[in-house]
Amino acid sequence: MAVGRHTTSIPRRITQSVILCAFLVLFITTTYRGGTEIHYPINLFFQADPLAAAGTMLASRTLNAFFLPVLLVLLATLLLGRFFCGWFCPMGALLDTFRPLMKPVDVKKVPSRNLKYYLLFLLLVTAAFSINLVGIFDPISILIRSLTLSVYPLLSAAAFAVFDQLYYWDIPGVTAASEAVYGVLRETVLPFRQGFFLLSTTSLVLFGAILFAEKIRPRFWCRYLCPLGALLSLFAGVSLLRRRPTGLCPDCAECNDVCETGAFDDDGNFLKGECILTMSCVRSCEKKRAAYTVGFPPRASAPSLVRRHVVTSLVAGLALSPLLLIHPKRKLKESLGIDAVIRPPGAREEPLFLSRCVKCGECMMVCPTGGLQPDLVRGGLEGMYSPILVPRIGYCEYHCTLCGQVCPTGAIEKLSVAEKLETVIGMAYIDTNRCLPYAHGINCMVCEEHCPTADKAIKFREPIGETSADGSQLKQPYVINNLCVGCGICENKCPVGGSGAIIVTSEKAKY
Repeated sequence: MAVGRHTTSIPRRITQSVILCAFLVLFITTTYRGGTEIHYPINLFFQADPLAAAGTMLASRTLNAFFLPVLLVLLATLLLGRFFCGWFCPMGALLDTFRPLMKPVDVKKVPSRNLKYYLLFLLLVTAAFSINLVGIFDPISILIRSLTLSVYPLLSAAAFAVFDQLYYWDIPGVTAASEAVYGVLRETVLPFRQGFFLLSTTSLVLFGAILFAEKIRPRFWCRYLCPLGALLSLFAGVSLLRRRPTGLCPDCAECNDVCETGAFDDDGNFLKGECILTMSCVRSCEKKRAAYTVGFPPRASAPSLVRRHVVTSLVAGLALSPLLLIHPKRKLKESLGIDAVIRPPGAREEPLFLSRCVKCGECMMVCPTGGLQPDLVRGGLEGMYSPILVPRIGYCEYHCTLCGQVCPTGAIEKLSVAEKLETVIGMAYIDTNRCLPYAHGINCMVCEEHCPTADKAIKFREPIGETSADGSQLKQPYVINNLCVGCGICENKCPVGGSGAIIVTSEKAKY
């Protein structure tokens, strides 16, 4: 069955446009917009992500029904080849959209295309030892995380600044029009609140590097680095897809010139696993020689990996596992039973949480207060980009369950509101050297006023004979440990400068 000659770029461009638009719409609908439920989260894309599925299930050693659609993707790949990368990957669609806007640069020396396979092997070996680093390199995770932490906050800040300035200038006719536009944008694409995130600059630089690498080679990320592409290539290598001819024609090499991924080796042989089915070679072939068919039995096409490099990547994966196990946070957990960081409500036990978290940033995207921030290394190297609560930036809203609703892998359990109210994520402590009533004899009841628990977890004691600066009875706050849920609002609202005089830690034990 010939499928190539009758295929043009238009269906692919339309498909990519639809996928990219759907991705961005789901991204916008997933961001916090004032509601209590997320009906269509962007994590739907992870259901078709074989790399996220493999890494999560290997590391957590559990099957996850969420990833069932991955089977369809793999079956389709065995039939048609690496179609997902060329047609349905939102990162690929974004790269194809931006590439025409950039002027190519002539760079002769580029990495080996096998680099992505070695990275894949390293990630899978570490996952087999319950260390899930897949999310750091998975293209869908990278895309969602980059948009969440840097691109969307940057664009929204710029939009807010422009509209604020136009409103301030109050230009007749212009300001009224801008306010009308602002009203529409506020209801559709602008965020409910301006986002502020740690690691935003790092995320922006990495994302920008992926985009600007298109100047060097089309689909640079997909050709040389993408571990998801490598995984699909292995399946595509044994697919029923066939290309005619099986290599470059002796009198013409145009197929290689127009191929977005350069799916031919140095000898001109066609590399089935590298083809992402753009059909550029078919459309550009003036002599009508090139065509794609599917047929049985499959003709296998394996990547020409260097054995020494494969062994190196496997050994690196083996060595990385114990290296991560000697992080000091392990000692804290094992000797005192204390987690190094405050995780979102509903987060699984720390080892299981880290084995499931794909570092996509969706939980941070929906956090109404911005308290969930990306970790760097406080939770260990394997916890990079995983969510932690930073109370000084934002607190955990008492009735909010959004982070559990959008977590694609179940690293954060979906809680009912009743369950959420009983969930303890940390405990507050008062620094009496800095707390105003203790250190300066000044009455302050901010922490007690904001404490959300039904029976306040912060109460006051009234030392006999001690008065505040205004002559009234001095009231000193203290924490009722078995009532505190560690939401962090007390630390967030504490008026003392710098670190709050009341601090929430990850300790959950009740005394």
